[in-house]
Amino acid sequence: MDQHRATLLQEFITQFEVWQEALPVLDKIVSQPEMELVVAMKGKSMTLDHVARLTGIPTQELLPVIESAFRKNIFDKSLVNNVWHYTQTSFLDRLDHFVKFENWDEIPADIRRSLDRKCLEDYTAKQRTALEKQALDAARPGNELNDTLLLLPEVEEMLKHAETIVIQPCNCRLFGQRCKKEIDNCIFLDQEAQKLLQQGVGNQVSADKAIQLVREADKKGLMHTGDINWKENGLKSICNCCACDCYLFLTASILNSKGIWPKSQHLAVVDAEICDACAICVKRCPFDAFMKEDSIVVVNGKQKNKITYNEQKCWGCGLCANTCKAGAITMERLISK
Repeated sequence: MDQHRATLLQEFITQFEVWQEALPVLDKIVSQPEMELVVAMKGKSMTLDHVARLTGIPTQELLPVIESAFRKNIFDKSLVNNVWHYTQTSFLDRLDHFVKFENWDEIPADIRRSLDRKCLEDYTAKQRTALEKQALDAARPGNELNDTLLLLPEVEEMLKHAETIVIQPCNCRLFGQRCKKEIDNCIFLDQEAQKLLQQGVGNQVSADKAIQLVREADKKGLMHTGDINWKENGLKSICNCCACDCYLFLTASILNSKGIWPKSQHLAVVDAEICDACAICVKRCPFDAFMKEDSIVVVNGKQKNKITYNEQKCWGCGLCANTCKAGAITMERLISK
């Protein structure tokens, strides 16, 4: 490696906060011209003309390079006084885009696993800090973590109010690859969706199509999370989560924050008298709140294993109630909006 390349690489790694785990495959994630732009701009927000003067690259040559870097989430851009300004993002932003839309599966499996672990560690550290801050300053408006487990009708209401809806792959399941559940069901709404369309990524769909998607996700055992206070805070995103890959639930388990973050606003309530012991709830519950026992009960003249329910394990996702054919499970509201 020549001296220029070595110096550029070191400056880029420092400025872009590249993880050590990614160094063996960094050339697959960021090209040298993109590194040179990041290093030259030193984290400042600049217009195209400013970057052209700084680098000596003619604007007509620079524009496709920096726009490509914007679409790859290496740069963000914002309109200030009718002029576009470009600002570098972060390594995690770039990696997120790479995982969802580029050649993630070409990265060696051991490096994918190490990047997944690093991402989960960083996410957990940030959420631990946020939860500690929330606990210390609970009365301060805007200091509340709003990730909430949502029931299917609540998600459908959000989608009906959205003006723009974009579907993207789930970064958590792509990062972890611990399960084989559906990937293309992360939903971005309104301003978040419009930004993605600017980048040329994701699939814009109608509200009806999005509602069909979340119903299918629900049938396949994915929980729904979002901001329950969206009417005040604005529509942003809806996640369709599994408990095995999604960082929200992995981190909540690590931090023992069940019910606090993500918020639980419902609890499953079981009417044992009408339960027909079909055991669908056992298969559906991501948290093992329902168990098939060895003891036998007789239901409609048939012997079946008794089903027991431990409400302490319930997170309030509603997956059990949605498919209880006997109607023995209902979702009881715990907290108000």
